[in-house]
Amino acid sequence: MRILEDTVTRSLGLNSGHLLFCPLGVLLCLTLQATAADDPLPLEPSDDTYLDAELIGKPAGRGKKDELQFSGATDEKANRILLKFDLKAAPAGFRSALLRLSCWNAQSTKEGSSYVRCHALTRAWSEETASWDVPWTHPGGDWDPAPAGGCRISGPLAGAKLREYEFEITALTRKWQAQPGQNYGVVLLLEKGC
Repeated sequence: MRILEDTVTRSLGLNSGHLLFCPLGVLLCLTLQATAADDPLPLEPSDDTYLDAELIGKPAGRGKKDELQFSGATDEKANRILLKFDLKAAPAGFRSALLRLSCWNAQSTKEGSSYVRCHALTRAWSEETASWDVPWTHPGGDWDPAPAGGCRISGPLAGAKLREYEFEITALTRKWQAQPGQNYGVVLLLEKGC
């Protein structure tokens, strides 16, 4: 896969009692591929932020910071990542769409595995103003209850190593391309108790 030269450096925190921290960055991209022979087309998020359950009533504004975090121990201690992608450059009839998180130097002392779900959001939001309770009908975000994709992350993690996590969201991305007004992006969240 080709990686864009101007990729925004991010750190991704997975906090489920322990923190997964990627100090050298995370590449967040939606990779579209028209055919097996074509080069993948990576798209960076047009908007990204995270919601923090402990910051109710406080605008996030975290889209401009260099970190994204998510956790899932309880609803009262959760963080959720929001991502939105502009599909204007997406080829018509693409074959596949993968949401890929590429982490360098991930750190976590948590034993075992956690399941991360990816759901389509159902309400418009802004990375500057989104918070746990704004603009949502349900605190923590409004999303389709059926997951669009998911992956398992196993720990503990340590060391200077590239780790990639993928969410296959082809059907959802095709829906967005056919109905651009329904493209509110996705939320990434850990299963409760993870």
